Amino acid sequence: MLSSAGFRPKTSLELWPEVCSQGFVSDVREIRTPRQIQEMKSTYRTLGESKWKEVIDGVFHRYGRLVFDEGLHEGVVEPGYIGSMEKAMDYIEETLGREITPPFYLKVHKIACQHFPKTEKIGEFRSWEDLVFWHIESEQYKPSQEAEKAFKCSGLGTIEHLTHSTCKIHYTPLSNTVVGAFLRRYIKDLEEEITQVKIRSLRLPTEEAKKVKEDGILLAIARFLQNHDRLHPVRDGAGRMELLLAGKILVENGFHPAILECPYQSGTLGLLEWKNVLKAGLLAWECESKKMHRVRCCREESILLRSKAEIHPTLRRRKKEPEPMA
Repeated sequence: MLSSAGFRPKTSLELWPEVCSQGFVSDVREIRTPRQIQEMKSTYRTLGESKWKEVIDGVFHRYGRLVFDEGLHEGVVEPGYIGSMEKAMDYIEETLGREITPPFYLKVHKIACQHFPKTEKIGEFRSWEDLVFWHIESEQYKPSQEAEKAFKCSGLGTIEHLTHSTCKIHYTPLSNTVVGAFLRRYIKDLEEEITQVKIRSLRLPTEEAKKVKEDGILLAIARFLQNHDRLHPVRDGAGRMELLLAGKILVENGFHPAILECPYQSGTLGLLEWKNVLKAGLLAWECESKKMHRVRCCREESILLRSKAEIHPTLRRRKKEPEPMA
């Protein structure tokens, strides 16, 4: 399938010979200036106190930032979730503009999962002995026919249908070396596709070029996140890694982070449908940003009014004091 830029990434089965031989071409990343990196950091931190909403399902926002820590969503209780994710986001902010490499990926995973039990593997790719699966019971995460076909073609797993509404995704056992090689290849495919989109947009009128560039880059990001989901690079915590990587990649490519209602749909939807979910997430983030701006303006106005109320009575009292007789 060709992307909007005419670039056809290879399937996972086509990548196997390259992955095993470790034969990758040179880096195509653009070099960013200190000013660009500062602007990216400013965008990344726009939501301030509400940044936690980027790493928690939108459907659970009403329970607050401790929803997973305290199990307020009536799901698995995970004490330390938001603390670890906020530290991971701090690290990503510090390293914006830095290439995503296997060591970088594992560093972020180690920070984001530092509250895991000591028996769990953190900061490591999954390996042959790790049997990784996802038991899907929610209708909203049930794989579409297109997603199921794509997953089967990738060679990275199988989907077992248990009932009409439930299924189990089994991920193909891989060595940690092969997992790391696949991840590098997917990152390179992302960078190549983005480069192709930018080159193509240069030949178009300004307004059309902007739309083609935005759509093409968002499609490339959506494809990368789908590939990441199918690969499932780590035994546990791949979903949160996808959220963290999405924020980084979006900001580094001219967008801003997203707020997703149901964030783990990348591998259960078709590519274009998943891209539209990302687009909706960008709009939700913009709404939250405007709300935060209004709150900040109200706070500033309130502080200003309070300061005037404190100063003006003093000034009035001073004016009423009688002048001394000559």
